[in-house]
Amino acid sequence: MIDGNPKYTALSVGEFSCNLLGNTVKLTAKAAFVDPRTGATHGWTQCDSWSPETMEKMREFVNSLESDLARQHFSGFAPAAAILDVSKPAGVPSGGLGEHVTGDGDQV
Repeated sequence: MIDGNPKYTALSVGEFSCNLLGNTVKLTAKAAFVDPRTGATHGWTQCDSWSPETMEKMREFVNSLESDLARQHFSGFAPAAAILDVSKPAGVPSGGLGEHVTGDGDQV
């Protein structure tokens, strides 16, 4: 191993993904260690453990996504009163998306 001082001075999120279909919410982000002066990326890191504040913002983001989708696909759209609680997905049926949406059907 070689020791030294890092040339990067910042961390920047490059991508994230969220899966709401399982029994627990899986939110993963990938971030780069960067030097904003040169634009160089010196490495990557990943995280999948989040604070309650971040999960609250995730709930707000999912609600916003669903509102935008509803505006696109439903006439007479009215925003939902409750924000989706992504931290407590209890009661989500097992199986595929079709079973989640309709409550029945064969899994492909």
